[in-house]
Amino acid sequence: MTRTFKGYKYSGQAEKYRELDFSAPIHCRLGTVKVGSIFAPLPDFMKTATVIYCDPPCSNVNINTFYTKAEKEKEGDIAAFSRRLIEAIDEIGPREVFLETFKSNVDDMEKALRAIFPFVRRYNTTYYKTHANFILHAAKQESDLPIEGMDEEAIVKYIATSRKDDIIGDPCFGRGIIGMYCTLAGTRFVGQELNKNRLCEFLTFDREGINPFTGKRKDAL
Repeated sequence: MTRTFKGYKYSGQAEKYRELDFSAPIHCRLGTVKVGSIFAPLPDFMKTATVIYCDPPCSNVNINTFYTKAEKEKEGDIAAFSRRLIEAIDEIGPREVFLETFKSNVDDMEKALRAIFPFVRRYNTTYYKTHANFILHAAKQESDLPIEGMDEEAIVKYIATSRKDDIIGDPCFGRGIIGMYCTLAGTRFVGQELNKNRLCEFLTFDREGINPFTGKRKDAL
């Protein structure tokens, strides 16, 4: 049975892009993005990422909202989604990963990353400058990063500006915070997002310079 979803159109940017083939890669100023499911085979362009940043769903409640907002039938619970995400990261083979996590999933995701990477460190961070969360940094070489206590947006800016020779990949691209900061920093990126409406918010930034989170112009870091 097909479900009907209403709302969740964000600022309605998808109306501008009716001519686009969302089943195909979309080329942006400094990257490539696509609408797609984590459960589908990875697009080849995602495999070019050398660094991964990702803020994935963290609980069954969260993932239910994730699919509802995308107007999609649910493909799996949080356990299945998390397993597939780790498989995708392993398939991409980046040299390092920044994974945003919460109390509900940090232990499981840290354990999964340790099965792939020799060095994994947990940093205490925040999102929206008020809520506590964690960034798991997994890498092939040990490092001590200056992100302890930082907020999510500041961390994304740090990644985009300090990894300019890399290609930053985000398998849960959302409205494109990593794409926005990479574009402003001159860093290449790739991303995949289940929700067409969310991805279109980023496309308007890429084409018109409108911050997908504030609706205001953003032309510089």
